[in-house]
Amino acid sequence: MKRNIFFKGLVTIIATIVVLALMSTTFISCLPEQEFGTLTVCSEIDPETKKPSNDKSEFDVFDSKIYATISASGIKADDNMRFTIKEEESGTVVADLTEKYSKKEDGFIAGNFYIEYEKAEDSDILLPPGKYIVDFYHNGELKDSANFNVGAPQVRILEISLANEVDQNMEPVNTTQEFNIADTVYACVSLNYIISGNTVSAKWYSGQGELLEEKEIDITEDYYEEGYVTFSLVDEEGWTPGKYYVEIYLNDSLYGKFDFEVMGPEPGEVTDGAVSGEISFNQNNVYFSEEYGFSIAYPDNWTTEESEDETGLSVIFNPTAQDFPVSMFVGMIKEGNWQADQLESIADEITMSGSGLNQVDKSTDTGQMHGFPYEEYDYVLEDEEGVQYEAVCLMIKKDKELFLFFGINMIDFSQVSFNTYVTMLQSISFGQQ
Repeated sequence: MKRNIFFKGLVTIIATIVVLALMSTTFISCLPEQEFGTLTVCSEIDPETKKPSNDKSEFDVFDSKIYATISASGIKADDNMRFTIKEEESGTVVADLTEKYSKKEDGFIAGNFYIEYEKAEDSDILLPPGKYIVDFYHNGELKDSANFNVGAPQVRILEISLANEVDQNMEPVNTTQEFNIADTVYACVSLNYIISGNTVSAKWYSGQGELLEEKEIDITEDYYEEGYVTFSLVDEEGWTPGKYYVEIYLNDSLYGKFDFEVMGPEPGEVTDGAVSGEISFNQNNVYFSEEYGFSIAYPDNWTTEESEDETGLSVIFNPTAQDFPVSMFVGMIKEGNWQADQLESIADEITMSGSGLNQVDKSTDTGQMHGFPYEEYDYVLEDEEGVQYEAVCLMIKKDKELFLFFGINMIDFSQVSFNTYVTMLQSISFGQQ
């Protein structure tokens, strides 16, 4: 009897297991089937249904938004969805959205789900140019992927400007087609965008078509705004007066030819009794200091006297005619030997120290020269006999160095001194080659 009872109990257990299995199968068959649509990239979605309004795989860097949307059904509200956007070549993830399908609903749901990627407030562009991949995951399992491209804008030349002076951003300050013999000639190329992968080049020619120099600039950084690529050319021994031209190319395609001329300065005539002379720059005299990184033209037949100490450099330019009352001086004071708030005191000391002259008047001026700030102090001086002189001290603050340009002359010879002063001052180059 005991053996029969045991057998009967075993059958009961087996029957129970079978019934439970049947119930489980019936329950599973009632669950909604899980389905996912195709992941679609677009620039707009329907605000109500969240369906894509337009399929799009090509975007511009200046587009404002990118959407990726997918339909899903038979999913639980508290299941996890995840969208990632990554750069295809590097694998860099630029966007990663992970969250519940719905925080407001319970149970099984269906609908369209999306990621919205938009341009950051502090950025000029949506994404850098390149190929991208969007991946969609359900509870950590990859369900679908989609690709899209972001294209770079086309670079165009807006304008070419020739100049003898540029600012710290290499933008033209003083545009011209006529240059002095010691000028640096700048060809400033204005572009709508500065985009990597593009090349700008310049070929400089004499008027007879002789190639003087060729330079190519490969753009390696991206600036999605207007900017300049600037070329420069200077003859350290002084330009030969005559006609020249430069050709500008964008990605090896000739954009245009631009003519310019180097002028020989007109001589300044001076005649006053026993004092007579002429100032000209026809011999292309140029003083150049490789150590201090500057050059300057000076008149024909003038001499230079150079001295140097721990504070810097000084160069005196003197006419050979002893009775010619014009003299010029250029100096450079090293870092640590001058302070920005003491420039007027420096100018006073240079002008008045040891001159034996009395100050009658003084005026000041400030501005930009050769891309650097300057202060200028102009003096009217007088000796014991009432003879008056003019003196000018111009100081250019180049980074941490101070460049001085000083000139003095009898007031009766203002015009010839002014011509000399302006020509020499315009010829200064700080080695921007």
